[in-house]
Formats: sequence, C-alpha cells, structure tokens
Amino acid sequence: MEKTIQALFASAGFPWVGFVGEEDCHFGPWYAEWLSRGYQAGMDWMNRNLHLRADPLLIHPGARAVILVAVPYKTTPPEGDLGANRWISRYAWGEDYHGWIKKRLQALLSELGQRFEGFEGRVFVDSAPLPEKRLAHQAGLGFIGKNSLLVHPQLGSYLFLAEILCNLPLVTTGPMETEGCGSCNACLEACPNSAIKPRGMVDANWCISYLTIEHIGPFT
Repeated sequence: MEKTIQALFASAGFPWVGFVGEEDCHFGPWYAEWLSRGYQAGMDWMNRNLHLRADPLLIHPGARAVILVAVPYKTTPPEGDLGANRWISRYAWGEDYHGWIKKRLQALLSELGQRFEGFEGRVFVDSAPLPEKRLAHQAGLGFIGKNSLLVHPQLGSYLFLAEILCNLPLVTTGPMETEGCGSCNACLEACPNSAIKPRGMVDANWCISYLTIEHIGPFT
C-alpha cells in the first residue's frame, strides 16, 4: 500500500513522501516545554489546542495515519534588483505555496479514493495545529536541526510541508538515521539576535521574523 501511494504521489510531483502510523503519532511534552519557556512571545493562539498538537490524529475523526509531503522551494534569487537593503525570505520568492500544493493534494485525494475502497482523508497545508516538523521527522523526511527546522540531507531546510490525515492503516517510514547537524553551528552563528536556543528551540521574543510579521506594536 505504501509503495503504491509513494508512486502515485511521485507521478503528481511529490517525490518526497513519508508516513506516520497511528502508533507513532504521539508527541508528548516537547511543545509544552517550548511554551513553558515563554518562547511563543505574543502569539497567544499557540497556547490553544495542546491536545491536538500532542495527538494530531484527533484533528480528523477516524484518522489512522498521516501522509507527509516535503516540497523543496526555489533558492536562487529572482530576476531584477531588489536593492541592497531589501531582504525577502526565499520561500516568498515564488507563488504562494498554500494554494497550489493544496490543489494538487486535493486531486490526489480523489485518486486515493478510487484506489482504496472506503478511503477518507483531509488535506492540511499550514492550516491546523499539526506538529509538522515532528511528523516529517517521524516519517523519515529529515531530521530536526539546531535551528528547529526540518533538515533533509540533500535539500537542506528549504522545504514546504503538507499533510493528509487519512483512515488507511499505514506503516511509519522513519525516522531517518542520521547524525543530524553534528558539530555545525552555522545557524547559531548567523542568527543576529541569538534567538536560536539549545535543543532546537527558537525564542520568538528575539526572532526578527516574529517581530516583523506577527508582533503587534513597537519593538527595539
């Protein structure tokens, strides 16, 4: 079943696919520890739905597994001069990924329904309190780096993640066997505000991304 799904997804442009079965879809206190340190800053909404973050299959009634896809995004600069003082995150250089990834996965839902009798599923693209990076790690799509991101050995951390929660009894495909970041501290040294903390956690109180996007009010 798993190989059939992987082949189907690869033909639709999703070659990096993994699965997390029901028995491996529990993530315990990792998120609660991050919250207890106050690293969520002013994002109070991250304090909600903790039970769903710990047991993501509860989000979709009848779900027995998660299908994970990792989609690499463009890392070469766009054409034109953005100016020396204009820094735009690489993931925002192209079309908004939420729409086109969801559209393709919705089409795959129909394909899965035709191949597997009684199939039911739901697509998520950054649209639910899913522990995406933890799920992707468990599915064998990469490891959690010191910068808290999912890191693929060949693709790095330049990845979009999306999921399908479904009622198929799929077998977990990971986690990936790797030494992780090893002695590399490039992200720690590059972060201008030292927002990256030990154990792969990021303190949003000091994160420029948070301060310039999510934060409401002045900051220094």
